[in-house]
Amino acid sequence: MANHLESITGSGPVLPVGSFARYFAFTVPEGHDLLQIITDYAKNNQLPAAYVVSCVGSVSTATLKCAPSKKSAGAKPQTKTLKGNFVVCNMQGTLSGRYSKICAQFSNKNGEMYGGELVGGVLVSDTCEVVICVMPGIQVVPDAGGLPQVMSAGNQWSTNTVAGFGMQPDQQKAPPPATPAVASP
Repeated sequence: MANHLESITGSGPVLPVGSFARYFAFTVPEGHDLLQIITDYAKNNQLPAAYVVSCVGSVSTATLKCAPSKKSAGAKPQTKTLKGNFVVCNMQGTLSGRYSKICAQFSNKNGEMYGGELVGGVLVSDTCEVVICVMPGIQVVPDAGGLPQVMSAGNQWSTNTVAGFGMQPDQQKAPPPATPAVASP
């Protein structure tokens, strides 16, 4: 079977997404704010750009920013605070030492799902295991309005990879060693 990346063309060798990516995993213990720990981790380790690969565990509280309806264009987005016992079903988002935008889905004991952008107060009720991937050659920077945007270093997307997430080896800078920023309760 041929490599599925052989059909992708570019100005150099084709590199699979994440060829030079670095992954970090850590556990957030009961009683800690999951969003705060993830964002502190990026800040403390001065990550230029990363994304949440996986998060599994349980939370007792989570505050979500809900999507605005089309009828309320221009209106301030509503927030919803979940309280009870919820399983983290999905989590993704981008973050750096300065910015983060992380969305998640949670399920309650009846299998009802809730989701949105995390805005705070995500209290871990058991433990949560988190995996973060550092994206070499990518940075999160403010746009003209001050909102975070993901772009390649030097403001140019690589033509050598799928979606520009990998760079040539001579363009790589290794991220700093990472240690979780978890304090005891």
